[in-house]
Amino acid sequence: MSSISDSIESIESKIKRLAEQLERLKAENKQLKQENAELKLQQSSSRHHLDLVSDRLTEQRERLVPDPEDSTMSSEELRKQIDHYVQEIDACIAWLSKQE
Repeated sequence: MSSISDSIESIESKIKRLAEQLERLKAENKQLKQENAELKLQQSSSRHHLDLVSDRLTEQRERLVPDPEDSTMSSEELRKQIDHYVQEIDACIAWLSKQE
């Protein structure tokens, strides 16, 4: 009879330890869920901030570096125009030289 009683006490003791472990795990789970929710909020906030910074960077880049496709003149046209201005400057210098 003693062995049955010992077995029952052993089982009860194990059940009590499992119940305590279950309570600890529930508390830990609750804490982890709360921490997870806070981290998700931080992540969302960081992502929003990153999007804003990225948008500002894109705007600044567009201001500083013009898009070559937006250019109204091709490189060849610009060279011709510069050559024309150089010829006009040379003509002006020649005219001024003659005036002296």
